[in-house]
Amino acid sequence: MSWLWHWLDERIPGGARWAYVFGSALVFLILAQLASGIALAFTYSASVPAAWASVARIEQTALGHLLRGMHAQGATFLLAVAGLHLLQTALFGAYRAPRQATWWLGLLLLALLLAFCLTGSLLPWDERGYWATRVTVGIAASAPLMGHALQSLMTGGSEFGNLTLTRFYAVHASLLPLLLLVFVIAHVAAMRRHGVTPPVHIDAARTEPFWPRQALYDAGFALLLLAALLVAAATLGAPLQGPADPGGAANPRPEWYFRPLFQVLKILPARLEAVGAFGIPLLAAAFLCALPFIDKDARRRPAVLGGLLGGLGAAALLCIASYHSDAKAPEFVRAEALAQVRAKKALRLARTIGVPPEGALAMIESQPDERGRRLFQRACTECHTLRGEGGVKAPRLDGFLSKRWIRGLLLRPDSNEYYGAVPISGMESYKDLGEDSLQKLTDFLHGLRSRAPDDPALESGLRVFLRADCGECHSLKKGEDEGGPSLYGYGSREWLSGMVGDPGAPGYYTEQNKMPDFGNRLQPSDIQELVAFLQTLEGDEALAQEAP
Repeated sequence: MSWLWHWLDERIPGGARWAYVFGSALVFLILAQLASGIALAFTYSASVPAAWASVARIEQTALGHLLRGMHAQGATFLLAVAGLHLLQTALFGAYRAPRQATWWLGLLLLALLLAFCLTGSLLPWDERGYWATRVTVGIAASAPLMGHALQSLMTGGSEFGNLTLTRFYAVHASLLPLLLLVFVIAHVAAMRRHGVTPPVHIDAARTEPFWPRQALYDAGFALLLLAALLVAAATLGAPLQGPADPGGAANPRPEWYFRPLFQVLKILPARLEAVGAFGIPLLAAAFLCALPFIDKDARRRPAVLGGLLGGLGAAALLCIASYHSDAKAPEFVRAEALAQVRAKKALRLARTIGVPPEGALAMIESQPDERGRRLFQRACTECHTLRGEGGVKAPRLDGFLSKRWIRGLLLRPDSNEYYGAVPISGMESYKDLGEDSLQKLTDFLHGLRSRAPDDPALESGLRVFLRADCGECHSLKKGEDEGGPSLYGYGSREWLSGMVGDPGAPGYYTEQNKMPDFGNRLQPSDIQELVAFLQTLEGDEALAQEAP
């Protein structure tokens, strides 16, 4: 036990203080990460068909949810505490001789922690991790001289697949822990050899043993971190989006610790992206590594600390600006909300019908609305779009037949979002109806899919419909043609099936129709699957409105 007493009797220049707790806290958090990572590895499967399913299976139990949350939130805690440790060390001048090696080893450990975060994001094989990693690999591919070699090394081939996932898992779960263990031991040994650096205003000649006060400070801070980590893991967890779909829509965003660089790349013109992606991190790393040589006397110290604090402040501002920019971008907010909808749907399917051996993507694509999505992409996207400001040749269909979509149609029927690019004329804007009447008319049209026009629940909307002379062009009887589509059953499965099958038929768009007749192109079952998909567009919209 002599080694233990030797450890506990370590002399602390200037005496015990809370400023010294960060190093021990990092060791504690690293051990917590290793423990939770090992526990997760017993269930995780590093293959494209099984990766998402294995993570979803972990999420289905309370303990699994907690462990994943601890591992994911632990990365945030680690980097936050590492940043505080770096700042405290720099403020105390602990990078000066003879402690240069301790400082450089600490910087290497910080780089390893970032590498853990980078490689770990792909492992769930969900939408967020997949597309964010594709962006990262794309940035690596733009590196001068060695870009192609880096890309091949990371992907294991020309495209993302099993080899890519296997390599990221091997690096994350084997290589990086080994390197981390080696450098943590080296860093702690170097620190023990030269001791901690007290603040400049403290008398270093006065020392105090590590036990009991500093040990209690370290233990108390570690317990506070553990409590905070458990709360964060239980409440925030580790988000799992839908399974990665290489043919889906990319909406990549990195975690907060990579947001400053992400924002810089957004600001810079395309021709300077490589400079931003490699030049800025290399300059920051060079500055930190050079601190022992730059800061050798008190005259340079204000400039050195000003540069360090200025860099950290700029990074914080870029991070805030990135989140603020996303929050002000309606299309991004909507895409994120819909990603949550898809994630909930995928997790629900995984619980109810299970994930087949072919993988989670096959599970989703087996659903009728998903087969309809594929049909839509093949047959309809030449004219319609689900994103953007408007349709290419026909109305955009995101939120199709939802109250928001119907309200927009009443207000702006001749805009490119609706029928501005389509040779259908005659409908006027109802913006002069007034807010109350406009809402009643919207509710009336939305309610026709499940109620008869004379249903008492729709009475107030029917009065607005008649007062606004909508009946001059639109009949409320099935199949009748008044120049515009009949609104009997408007938005119902039956109405949609008839419209998709023969949009030029009486009761729909007759001679004004330019939409293909899918009744002659698709099987009846295909039309029903396409209609099922169209109906989900309103459901996705409603859920997206409710999503946090």
